[in-house]
Amino acid sequence: MSTYKILCIESRPLMRNLVSGQEVFGWSWSFFTSVDVALRNIEVPPDLIIIDGGQGIKQDQLLRLRDHFPLAYLLGVLDGNTMASIRLYHDWGMDELVDQQWVHEAWLSGLLKRLAHWFSHYQSLTALRNELAASHHFGNIIGGSPAVLEMIKHLKKAVKSHVAVLLQGEPGVGKEMIARTIHANSTFREGPFVHFSLSGLGSSAFAKELLSNPETQTKKINALRKAAGGTLYLSEVEVLSLQQQNALYLALSEILSTNHTPGTRLIFSSQSDLGHLSESGAFSLPLYQDISQLIVKVPALRERGNDVGILAQHFLTVFSEENNSPKKSFSPVVLQCFLSYDWPGNIRELKSTVELAAVISKKPVIEMDSISIPAAKTFDTHTVISNDKTLREYIADLVQYQLGLHQNNVVETAKKLGVGKSTIYRMIQNGEVKIL
Repeated sequence: MSTYKILCIESRPLMRNLVSGQEVFGWSWSFFTSVDVALRNIEVPPDLIIIDGGQGIKQDQLLRLRDHFPLAYLLGVLDGNTMASIRLYHDWGMDELVDQQWVHEAWLSGLLKRLAHWFSHYQSLTALRNELAASHHFGNIIGGSPAVLEMIKHLKKAVKSHVAVLLQGEPGVGKEMIARTIHANSTFREGPFVHFSLSGLGSSAFAKELLSNPETQTKKINALRKAAGGTLYLSEVEVLSLQQQNALYLALSEILSTNHTPGTRLIFSSQSDLGHLSESGAFSLPLYQDISQLIVKVPALRERGNDVGILAQHFLTVFSEENNSPKKSFSPVVLQCFLSYDWPGNIRELKSTVELAAVISKKPVIEMDSISIPAAKTFDTHTVISNDKTLREYIADLVQYQLGLHQNNVVETAKKLGVGKSTIYRMIQNGEVKIL
């Protein structure tokens, strides 16, 4: 079992009184009385930082901790009077807040078990991605969702063979990037990567670039000559007319022959399911059979789960670095919105949304007022009622929804629902609802 590290900063022995020794609940503890002392003495980054704010936590303290330990989970302990400032502390980079009245051994045990599970899951995904990147350089593929890992399995097959590859996926999912990744990891990587978008070719350009030229001695099509020794990537193959499809099939028949070792790698892509189109007669069956020797499905962003948040933060970090602007992050409510949105424009839409938000927002934590996509989906009572849930679970869903609407402000949420704030704190403590 991994031993995770906790950095605890407190001027009163609140947490220290709960633990004895330096390794409790499978975690290694370090205690300091101030942020300055902690930063001077901690060499190995902690997994969890607990800071006891008492009557309040200063902004510069949080920002310094977040700057030094960007990957650590930051938890603040406050008293009831300062818990009302929960949104402000989240803006400063706090991941979670707890009222000191809930700080006891059972709470601590539950907290550390929850975080240990999350850290273990994150480390497993990281290890898997590192393993894949070690054997093939797939580090430019961000995320670890099951859909992405399934795609990478097929990419590993693609880079080890010379067969024609067909990439299928919606607009904006990154098919060209995947094609370049296959090229970069194949035996053709020393040669050129040539991309022809078939949707941008008129009939004369199609004939010039992709059909054999009887006037030349080699009779090789121009596109293949340009990509000789490398990879030829033909995108949007579904836009070709049946006449063009048949002409392309004849032109590529020798290159695509299973008995021929090609001097050029061929990759095709389509936004449509060519299998269905060929069954209906809308796409040439012989051409489909030749170009789909290996099919790689590039998943839509809505199929990638929590990869959305990982990608959003990646694009934000890259944008900040390229423009020499301060580091920023997204509020939990924005990430919730991103997860609930269908992203019809996929990664291309997410990237443009993130970059626009980075320009609009003047705060270190980007809020909903800087996001250009529709807000998170509204609370759907019909969907909730159709599920097999208990009354307690319905109540928890309602509280969770209202917390999201009120930026995780427990006091305002309690007022809206007409309940005491202690009720909501108790639900947070019991794990029924979460501060996101």
